[in-house]
Amino acid sequence: MGAPKQPSKANDYAVAKSLNEYASKVINIFSLYQIVVHSPDFDLKEINRVYVLLVNELQELYKRNTELANIKYEPIWKQIDYIHAAYDVQKFLERLYESKESPVKYIKNPSKYIDYHIAEIDRLCIIADKHNPDFSPEQKKLIEQTQTILDKYNKIVVDEAQKRHDEESNEEETRQPRMWYIPEYTLTYKLDGSILVNDALKLKKAHVDSVLDQLMEQSTSNPNKLFKPSIDKTARNISTVLSSAGFTPTLRALFFPTIREDKSIVFRPKITRDEAIAERIDIYEFEAELARAGAKTTLWPDELLIEWGFLAPDEPE
Repeated sequence: MGAPKQPSKANDYAVAKSLNEYASKVINIFSLYQIVVHSPDFDLKEINRVYVLLVNELQELYKRNTELANIKYEPIWKQIDYIHAAYDVQKFLERLYESKESPVKYIKNPSKYIDYHIAEIDRLCIIADKHNPDFSPEQKKLIEQTQTILDKYNKIVVDEAQKRHDEESNEEETRQPRMWYIPEYTLTYKLDGSILVNDALKLKKAHVDSVLDQLMEQSTSNPNKLFKPSIDKTARNISTVLSSAGFTPTLRALFFPTIREDKSIVFRPKITRDEAIAERIDIYEFEAELARAGAKTTLWPDELLIEWGFLAPDEPE
């Protein structure tokens, strides 16, 4: 029996990209906890456990792969390999934002710095033509554990924040601002028939050659233009097909802004939050649903959080 097959460099890139993305999501949970909510259901040790295991797996990858180790923008886990408190994460991101060498000064959200490192890994994946990682059994188990933690605590953060808003709302039930927002909404159709919003919210899966599959395949091939998809003539109207797949009125307004009686449509795979608001699309509950599903959120600037009462202003020195 021969020696076990060694993982390829190309697969290292794909695995590293995925594990870094999971580590980024865990960091985001810590950051949201510190600013948004202090819930008794939040077990920081439980979250920290998967983070430490992710970091350990990444450290082993980077030891054997010099291309990963030499990426210009260091990943956050090289600075924080164990999280003693949620406060540590927020202070680190603040220091990162204030650094003159950091590219973060050009963007609103310091945690975006993490994406610079991941973008460089993505470049390596493109060069190696390897995007789908082949995980070891141990890595698969770790990812499953991490996703379970993310699902659990994303829901706690959103539910607790919503509870706080509800308690503070007045008798007219006006919508209170949230501490976070989602700057852009995307819809992706995967080869396996999965329909994902912001790579987090899953709609109904399309079966091969079904009317939904025909509609989604042709839509993704003809983005942002009016066209008439060639689908089964006996099919129901397109609005009904989309509704059956889980497209709410909000989702249809975002991603299928034009649906005509003659079955001509416009598919829009990406729309910014500002564009949606300009079109008077109601995104309030939709954003909460996206966040519960694990979509990446962005914190509003500190001055707004202070104005809305979520943060206390700095004490004068």
